[in-house]
Amino acid sequence: MMSERPILATIESTRTGPLGTCTVVLAYRDQTHSGTASASVGADVGNSLKLVAEAAAEAIQSQLEGRWNLEVRAVALAEVGDQAVCLVQVADLDAGDMLFGVAGVGNDDVEKAMARAVLDACNRRMQPKLDSD
Repeated sequence: MMSERPILATIESTRTGPLGTCTVVLAYRDQTHSGTASASVGADVGNSLKLVAEAAAEAIQSQLEGRWNLEVRAVALAEVGDQAVCLVQVADLDAGDMLFGVAGVGNDDVEKAMARAVLDACNRRMQPKLDSD
């Protein structure tokens, strides 16, 4: 399957007591790249969503073979009108800039929306890096 930009292929989240692990797999040009994040998440939904965002950012960095350094700074689940949306703030550590992404939850689960928000934040800056491959 060919795509202009990486797309979300799968998300797998597990939880053992307070420890959560999330793996996000992205598909791009017939290849997949994954990122995994683990942390103590407790009962806070925001902690679980940050774990998803960190795994998505790790998958992007894997796609680019470490040529782009990202750090998830903040995540939020908010209501805009009558629609739930996921918001993310990602630091581009190489450029010293902040990137912001948003994705509507709609019929998706909130984890998928958070991973899509990370892609939204990073896609414009990622494309030139992918094109140089």
